[in-house]
Amino acid sequence: MPKEFVAWLARWAWLIVAIVGVLYLFDALGFLTLANDFGFVGFFGGVSFTFSLYLAAALTAVYGVWYLVAVPGLREHRRRGWQLLFYASLIQVAMVIIVVVLTGLGNIWSLLEVLVVWYLLFQIRPAFVAANEAE
Repeated sequence: MPKEFVAWLARWAWLIVAIVGVLYLFDALGFLTLANDFGFVGFFGGVSFTFSLYLAAALTAVYGVWYLVAVPGLREHRRRGWQLLFYASLIQVAMVIIVVVLTGLGNIWSLLEVLVVWYLLFQIRPAFVAANEAE
């Protein structure tokens, strides 16, 4: 990737992550609404699917909040901010795997999203490892 783009991405990562974190929280509310509206009447096929929706809502909220917690560290270009964002992406992978196992519904796009996030994260990583912080 061009160095100018990587520098721009590292500079504005905190704002991008803040927006994405808020969108993930709205996504969690969407899962919760689906579980509440349709899950109890068996519209989607029973209790296990309803449980999966609740679990997806909880995990999505967790990594959405984790994204937001990473924002101050990313704004200050601290290694800890980068690490929190990476850990949030690991939770996202776990959520995709759990939902696939519980429901049998696969979403390859979610895994591709994580791969793109990891690629971008590792591109900007050097900007978040300061000289005074331990690797």
